[in-house]
Formats: sequence, structure tokens, C-alpha cells
Amino acid sequence: MKPARLITFLFVSGQAFSQTGIVLNTVPFDTNDSSVHIHEVIDVRADKILGYKENKNRTKDTLILYGGASSAIKQFMNTSFSPAPWKKPICINVKVLEVDQAQTSITELTSRVYMELTFLEKQEQGFKVLYNIRHHDDQAFPLSGRAESFETHEKRIRAGLEYCMRNFIHAKENGFQPLPIDSLGGNKENASIPDNPKLRRWFNLLTIKKIRSRYNQGWTVSYIGFADDNKDFISPFVISYGQSKVRSGTIPDKYSAINTYALSTGFNGLLKIASGVYANIGLEIPVGIEALEDKQSRKTNNFLIGINTRQGIRIISLRDFGVVIGATFFQQIQTSKINKANLGFELELGINF
Repeated sequence: MKPARLITFLFVSGQAFSQTGIVLNTVPFDTNDSSVHIHEVIDVRADKILGYKENKNRTKDTLILYGGASSAIKQFMNTSFSPAPWKKPICINVKVLEVDQAQTSITELTSRVYMELTFLEKQEQGFKVLYNIRHHDDQAFPLSGRAESFETHEKRIRAGLEYCMRNFIHAKENGFQPLPIDSLGGNKENASIPDNPKLRRWFNLLTIKKIRSRYNQGWTVSYIGFADDNKDFISPFVISYGQSKVRSGTIPDKYSAINTYALSTGFNGLLKIASGVYANIGLEIPVGIEALEDKQSRKTNNFLIGINTRQGIRIISLRDFGVVIGATFFQQIQTSKINKANLGFELELGINF
């Protein structure tokens, strides 16, 4: 074994093209099958890159398999399926091979490898398609584990290739009958895997709202975190702090000032209408204090809890840094001594970071 093969994971950077090459370690695996060998691996992808690596300065390097996907995968397979005259020659078409890494929750990031392979039998007149398979593998890491996450891409690629090869051997032993090809070119065992699944990207929003209602005016600062989704209803994590005061024209005669201070959280769902455009439906529970001051400057506090419902629209720039704007109608029921029911309008401005 060459000394280079003792290195589990190696980066070879080409500064001119900002490329990072991943060396696929040639670790053998046992399938209890000695009837086939991998004659050829053909990378039929239009784009030969694996994905991208984000650096600390937010620049991105292109990821590739060092030596090319065809050569790297064939060398890996040959350690377990060495050529011999009596073995049936099998070819592998690499239709998709990608790695991805993204923050997917408020505390975690996820690394994924996704591949789609076609196994073919080499015959005198060409190739016969035997088996198609799609597979992806995810691994979660804490947000502080970004470097560790990246360094394990190679292991996930090997594990994915091994998984696909084992499934091919299993299907071959069963005459390929239990695993018919579906219309998408995958097998029934992979029918639940979407075509080229992408990780849901996490977005952090910091916004401020200007509030105007029947009785009050004020502001609210919110943090909103969510994983974007093109199909499903999105349930963000939301926490807000707000302050408002009763407008002078609506203050009862016995009081000179009424202010509220509340911390709130709850459900603030998003439904994607178009890229960056979301319908917003929310239900929040504010908890806080209502501070009342009468005309003799005597101050009292009232415990405040309530329910807020919201309906509106939010426009979010989905770049790494961008602007957030929104408009919302809200309805409110609370344990106020003055106004137990309220409704109004909010204008929102913020950033995506």
C-alpha cells in the first residue's frame, strides 16, 4: 500500500480555480460475491463538481473528487471487486454525485451525500441496464462542528457507494425481479427519495415592527429562525419583545399614561408563495406587564397575558445577507385593565443574516 493511501482525508487545492479535491480512500468491503468486477465507471454528469465548501470569509471553494469521479470510484471498487477472466464485467454510470452542508435548525447543521447510479452489464453489442438506485445519507452536527462536518464528506461518499453496491448485489442474487425499475429511473426501495433532494436551508431574521392599533402604538423586535421549504408549511422559531403605549386620545380620564412591556413566543407559520415571498399566519402568547399611571402620578402594575393572531405577507431576500419587509394585520385578546380586545396593523423591516 502506498503511503498516500494511509491518509484518510486529503485536500488538494488549486488556487487558480479555488478547487478542493477529496481523495477517496480505497477501503475494501465484503459482499460475499465474487462473480462480478467493475469494468468501467463512467461519469455522465454534465457538471463534474461535488458541491461547494464555504470558507470563514464567506467565499466558496468548488469540491471535486481528486483524480476525477470515474477514476476515484473505480479504484475504490477494485479493492473489493478485483478483475478476473471468469468474472462478469459490470459498468457503473454516475448520474448524480453531490455533497451538501447547511444549517438546518437553530442548533444543528446537516451534511448530506446524494448519489444516483446505474449498473450495466457489458455485452458484445453494447451495454444492458441492470439496476438503478438513488441514495442519500445525512449526518447532523452541532453548529460548532462545521469543520468536522466537512472532513467527513469522504466517509459518507464511501458509505453511499458501498450501500449502492450491496443493493445491486442483493438485486442480482434475486434476479432483479423484486426491484423493478420505476418511471423515475429508481427502484421501489428508493421511491420515497425525491429526485436530487436538497437540504432545507436555515435562515435567521432580525426584524423590528412598527405597530398601530385601535388603542395602542409601539414597536416589537423579533428573532425568527426557519428552514426554508418549497412545499410544506414552515413553522419558524420566534421570540419577540415589544413595548407599546395607549394613544393619548384613547386613555381613560383617570389615567395619564398606560404602557405595556411583553415577551412573546408561539406559532408564526410561513407558506411559500414564490421565491422569497411568504404568507404569514401566526398565533402568539404575550406575557408581560401593563404599567398604569394616574393623574396623581401613582403607579400600579398589572400582569398581562393574552393571545395574538396575525395574517400578513413577508418578503425575504434569500441571499446570505438581505432585507426583510412585511405587513401584517393582527387581533389581540389580553388581560388588560383598559382594553381587553384590540386589532391593528404592523409594518416590518429587518435583515436576513
